[in-house]
Amino acid sequence: MEAKKLKDPTTKYYFNKITGDELIELLTIAVQNSVEIVAWLKGQENDIQLYYPTKLDKNEGKLFLEYRPTLLRPMKSNFINHQIFLKMNMEKYYIFAHGKLHFESDSYFLDTSSVFYKSQQRENLRVQSAPDLDFKMQIKIGEDIYKINDISASGASFFIPQEKAAEFEIGKNYSHIFITLENDTFKIPKGEVVKELEIPNQKCLAIKFLNVNISEETKLVVKLTSLLRKIELLRAKKKKT
Repeated sequence: MEAKKLKDPTTKYYFNKITGDELIELLTIAVQNSVEIVAWLKGQENDIQLYYPTKLDKNEGKLFLEYRPTLLRPMKSNFINHQIFLKMNMEKYYIFAHGKLHFESDSYFLDTSSVFYKSQQRENLRVQSAPDLDFKMQIKIGEDIYKINDISASGASFFIPQEKAAEFEIGKNYSHIFITLENDTFKIPKGEVVKELEIPNQKCLAIKFLNVNISEETKLVVKLTSLLRKIELLRAKKKKT
């Protein structure tokens, strides 16, 4: 399988390009399970639209989509004839793609010749703190800010001082959570502290993110893939010096 590096925001980390039988199999599964598709225009991750795959025409090479308008979105998509980016959450992977959204005979569709990528397994799409590279990775819970140990789209672990230990309980939910990665901040409505990690001489808790909206999760995934690639490049550069 071919590993690719592209310049668009969804593929700044290594993703595997999917084609042929594997692509047909994954898209067939997406249609059968009505997998939600999040779509946006380049550089406009805050303005998302939702679609659902309804039919895969293998002969015509078309993936037909149902557009879901809302009160905040137009009744007819304004993404028609634009190059769009999209994300699907499969069971084990994130599927990303970019291609032109078509509209003919009252039907939306994407050509299967569009570029599709499969991410690492979702649980591996995790950024570890990089003290040697001086990346800002923080979590704010209430009024207190803590240093992040590692983070994925579904949760994070963070260090707390001993004097704050009594404020946290395993299994308890916390609200008003904000994640800061470099200069970007993400709002997490709620999180559950699920366990304490065994890290020598430090108290570290793991929190599971809850009720994260689709737009915020998409932006977080894009940021994580960007950070993974950035960390890799900077460390490779340091090795050469």
